[in-house]
Amino acid sequence: EGRFNRVPLLLGSNENGGSIFEPMLPIVLPGVRLPVKRFPETLDIAMRYFFQDNVSKVEAVYSQKEFGDGDKLIKRMIRDLIFMCPLRALASAWFSSGLPTFLYVFDFSYGLAKWIGLGDFHGSELPFVFRNWLEFIKPIDPFQSPRHMSDIISCTWTSFADGHDPNGGTNESKWLPGCQDIHGRYSAWPSFGPDRFFYTLKAVPEVHGILADNYYPDDTFPRDEKCDLWDQLGMYMPWVHEEVTQDSQRSLVV
Repeated sequence: EGRFNRVPLLLGSNENGGSIFEPMLPIVLPGVRLPVKRFPETLDIAMRYFFQDNVSKVEAVYSQKEFGDGDKLIKRMIRDLIFMCPLRALASAWFSSGLPTFLYVFDFSYGLAKWIGLGDFHGSELPFVFRNWLEFIKPIDPFQSPRHMSDIISCTWTSFADGHDPNGGTNESKWLPGCQDIHGRYSAWPSFGPDRFFYTLKAVPEVHGILADNYYPDDTFPRDEKCDLWDQLGMYMPWVHEEVTQDSQRSLVV
């Protein structure tokens, strides 16, 4: 039995958490060129390099037929392997230990960032967490309120830190200052359990469950088949990289 600090846990990631890492492929993988739409051989090279004897297992779950093109496939694969599926495993383990667990996906849907293929990329929630640079986010998506999104994150996260409940608890008189409009307006954030609910942090937060049969683009959280794959392969993958050549560093084509 593992030993760990038995405390409530709030954990999550971003809906497009792999998008900023795909452009870095030429840095770690010699000889590839981007975008994959123009250089489809890059997908085959990356698959063989990273997954070696397990390529057929990965291709059976991540197919271009589902995603439409290799760039979207790679971004989702990175997201699921590094972020989303470890979250499923950790939330499940925490719940199995009888501890309160709250899972989220940040899904603000940046307008311009989504249009250029980045979406809610890794780290894009930080301005809302710390209430910094919100004035620069507004021009990126003029139809949403960054300050309102920041209010949602501030109230749910600080309420969790204060009382181990992102909803602020059942006693409204003890809700943190300024959080009445947030806690009283939106769906309650359920704890992770047998239904495997997660909370989408967006302009109007929603409650969803991890599913067994959802496909891109309806994959705010990856389906079980994908996470089962990474549970099986992730920790055993040979992360060995060759020295990157000067030519490979120049291979990003826009």
